Amino acid sequence: MVFKHGEGNEKLLTCSNCNTSMELDAVFCGECGARRTQALAESVLNPTSNPTEVSTKASSNPETATIFAEEIEKKPKRIREPRIRMAISRGFDATVRVIRKRAKFVYSVSSLILVLGIYGIAQTLIFSQNSPKDFAADYIKAVAAREVDKISSNSDLFPNPENLPILPQNFQLWDEVDGLAWKAFSEWNGWTGRGIIDFVPMDGNKIKDDQGFLLEIKASYKSKFGIFREITWQAANPIGSISLAMKPEKNVGFLVNDVPAGSSDAPLLGESKYAVLPGPIKASLVGAGFTKTRQQDIFIGSSGANEVKFSNIEYELNQSQISSAVNQLEQILTSCLKRKCSDLPRLSQFDFDFSNQPTDYLYTDYFITSWSDSPDCTVSTKSATSADDGYISLNCSVSASASIKWMLYRIWLTYYYSTGFDTESFNLSVSADVSRTSNPYSVKITNVNISS
Repeated sequence: MVFKHGEGNEKLLTCSNCNTSMELDAVFCGECGARRTQALAESVLNPTSNPTEVSTKASSNPETATIFAEEIEKKPKRIREPRIRMAISRGFDATVRVIRKRAKFVYSVSSLILVLGIYGIAQTLIFSQNSPKDFAADYIKAVAAREVDKISSNSDLFPNPENLPILPQNFQLWDEVDGLAWKAFSEWNGWTGRGIIDFVPMDGNKIKDDQGFLLEIKASYKSKFGIFREITWQAANPIGSISLAMKPEKNVGFLVNDVPAGSSDAPLLGESKYAVLPGPIKASLVGAGFTKTRQQDIFIGSSGANEVKFSNIEYELNQSQISSAVNQLEQILTSCLKRKCSDLPRLSQFDFDFSNQPTDYLYTDYFITSWSDSPDCTVSTKSATSADDGYISLNCSVSASASIKWMLYRIWLTYYYSTGFDTESFNLSVSADVSRTSNPYSVKITNVNISS
């Protein structure tokens, strides 16, 4: 029998991963790329393998026998099949085939997307150059200067589509922000054509939020280079308005921002609806005598309708009239205390507490009282029943002193006596009727009454 030895490269092995023949001395599987130890792990340890064949292969080459021994000693490791990678590869191949079949359509769509992308970038750059900064500066300059002539039906700053009459400039003065700098914070989008500007006055480095207001803006587009657009910003909403609704009342003056505007029964402005620049409006009704001042404060924004409504007429004593009445009553009371007028309550020795009052005496020789001339008064009640008549009362604290002489006993022509002295405080109520005078800050006092 003759044995023939091979050169070691015969395909006597099978890759357990892809079932492809391998050379006997191959380090990797030529088909799937698995390492030798991985490719032969299952086949070497497979119990179905023929021991005689393995022995024959091993004996034919000593080096091969050593390799088999190492592979048998190593712990077999199961390798997951590359299904995901193969699936991706198949998907990629399918995509390439589709693209090749519809190359013209794909190239057209890609070109269109590229053109649109370039156009979008260019248009966005143009929009970025059209910020509302200049518009905001022109707007707030007109507001601060109270430029009512900028209001018109087609104004970009102050649109007035209803052609409302404009509230005269002297009624729209805004002294609180006169000379202050303004700051504008804006948010806008050139593609949607919408934005908003927040105007706030600056007092040094301090922001006066209570005097700020918002303005909505919109874009007006015009062509540029034939295919692009430029923006001109303008106010999005009509200018704010105010309506003055008043009941006809006699002798009641009407003021707007402290400027006389006729009377409630004959106002200079009527009850019409007026276009108004952003800012505060203070409407007041002021009557003669004891008529209560009615006032309504409204802050007009960049847009929106506002209405001034006053309550029914009421009466009250203002602080100046109350002070006038109190001063007069205190003077009358002081004068009465000095001369012990009959309006004062009568005092007896039982109104005082004499510390040395004897328990037994013959009689009282004398008892003298004296009122202080510095009363301490506070207003108790005050009211006005009409523009001409009212009432006021005071609670006053007044001190009085008393001295007394008791006769204790008498021996022949000699008298023995004891004296006492005490000071007490008494509460007095002072009231009077009040009526109006030609001076709006003073009143006339009548029917004065003093009681304890």
